[in-house]
Amino acid sequence: MRWLKRGLFLVLLLTPLYLFHKPILEAYAEWFIIDNATKGADAILILAGGVETRPPKAIELYRQGYAPRVLLTQEKRQNSRYAHIVKSEPELMRAILRYEQVPAEFLPTLNDGVTSTFDEAYDLAAYAKQYDLQRIIIVTSDFHTRRALFAFEKVLRQQGVTLTVEMAAASNDVYNPQNWWATEAGLRSYVTEFFKFLVYLVSSQNLVGIKEG
Repeated sequence: MRWLKRGLFLVLLLTPLYLFHKPILEAYAEWFIIDNATKGADAILILAGGVETRPPKAIELYRQGYAPRVLLTQEKRQNSRYAHIVKSEPELMRAILRYEQVPAEFLPTLNDGVTSTFDEAYDLAAYAKQYDLQRIIIVTSDFHTRRALFAFEKVLRQQGVTLTVEMAAASNDVYNPQNWWATEAGLRSYVTEFFKFLVYLVSSQNLVGIKEG
C-alpha cells in the first residue's frame, strides 16, 4: 500500500507538469528576454559572440535610425598563434558591417580584450565617462539580454556612470522560446543561462571557467 500511495502521488504530481510543460517552458524562456530598444540612442553596442545573429540585428536598428553609430567590443583571443589567418568574432562582425556599409568602431578595452559581459560593461563605463553618453542600445542574443542588462546596470552604478541602457534581442533560426528544449543548442543556452544569472547576482567579476555567450 505504501508503494501504491507513492506511485499515485507521483502520477498526480507529474501529470500537470506533462500536460502543461510547453507553456511552463515557454514562460521560463521568455523571462530571460528583454527587447525594449527605442529610437534616439547615442550608439548601438554589439556584444561579442553570436556573429551570425547580432550584427544583422544591429544593422536593422542602424538603418531604421535607432542610433547614428555602432560600437563593437574587443574579445580577448584564446589562442593568438593563428591570429594572422583566423579572424576573431569581433573582426568578423566588423567585416559584416563594412560589407553592409554600416560604420562601426571598436570600443576601447581596459585590458587586452573582454572575456565576459562584466568586462564589456567596464569598457562601456569608461567610454561613457569620456564621451558623455546618455543612452545606448545593447545588441546581444535574446536569451542573454536580461543578464546583460543586469550586468551593465550593476557595473555602471558601481562606476558612478549615469547611462540609460536599452536592449535589442537578436534571435536565431535554430531555436526560440517556443521550442528551445527540442535542440541541444537551445538546451545549452537556456539551461546554462539560469546558472550564469545566479552567479551574476552575487558577483561583478568574470565567471572563471564558464564560457560566456
